[in-house]
Amino acid sequence: MDAPDESPSAKRWLPLEANPDIMNQFLRGLGLPPDEAEFYDVYGLDEELLEMVPKPVLAVLFLFPVNAESEAERALEKESAKKETSDKVYFLKQTVGNACGTIGLLHAIGNVSKEIKLCKFLLLIMPML
Repeated sequence: MDAPDESPSAKRWLPLEANPDIMNQFLRGLGLPPDEAEFYDVYGLDEELLEMVPKPVLAVLFLFPVNAESEAERALEKESAKKETSDKVYFLKQTVGNACGTIGLLHAIGNVSKEIKLCKFLLLIMPML
């Protein structure tokens, strides 16, 4: 996956704050009912901290900063890895800067579409993507 264009003339997206309340508002704006799914913070990977996360867990968003070192490592992995694609995984390529939170959220709900009732908007656009 190529990195999004970061030049001054590139299209930019208003970043989605990595905050469960903001992400839940975004989901509601897309039409997902509150009783279908919600985002929560994960405070750590220790057993005790994971027990604080409501069950069942349908998806996990892992956000981390991208820098030159991580991009160089990703490029090396891309060269050495043989990728097999699966039609069972919903994937949307990010082509606009600052959209990683939104794209991650769409990946999360797109890959659990059998477990939740997606809004009409997403059901209409997913076949086009």
